[in-house]
Amino acid sequence: MELKKNILNNIRYLILALVLIIGVITIFYYVANQADDEGLSNTSPCFNDAWKERKSNFTQKGTSQYHIYRGLDHLKCLEYQMSIDEFNISINVSNNDPERFDWLLTSNFYIAFINFEMGNFDEAEAFYSSAIQYSDESSVRPKWELYRSRATVYAKLNKSTEAIADYTKAIELNSTLWKLYKERSDAYTALDMLDEAVADLEMSEKLKRSN
Repeated sequence: MELKKNILNNIRYLILALVLIIGVITIFYYVANQADDEGLSNTSPCFNDAWKERKSNFTQKGTSQYHIYRGLDHLKCLEYQMSIDEFNISINVSNNDPERFDWLLTSNFYIAFINFEMGNFDEAEAFYSSAIQYSDESSVRPKWELYRSRATVYAKLNKSTEAIADYTKAIELNSTLWKLYKERSDAYTALDMLDEAVADLEMSEKLKRSN
């Protein structure tokens, strides 16, 4: 009888211990989820939905990649300033990251893109220039795309000579994209360099037909 009583007591203690363990695990996951959702109360429903869908894919919180993901989700929701803020944080925390040049290039590229969309062309030029510098250490985006993007900014700033130089670099890296010749043709036209403009336009049409 005493043995049976001891066994029952041990079972009770075991059940109690399991209940306590389950309780601790539940609290841990609750706190973790609360931490993951930190700041969502101050953001838009659009961002909240995008972030909750994405957050299972990001790495450690507070890393450059983490803030890039948040920046991209704000950008998806057209929340430009909040997106820029996240990309700037990504830049600031990238120092010890082994993939820092990827994050630096990506963050600068998107800050430039957003500024372009907002009509802040001087800022866009500066950040595209930074992205181009980092492209020597990272291939996360093709260099011809970076030159083309900055050339587009130069065109908006009426810096046609600089635009032509960047379009030329882009063409050297990707000589089969017809749009590059068309865009450089427009820059030549802005400088009344009509022979060059016509030649680029003809090349653009030739490549367009072949594709």
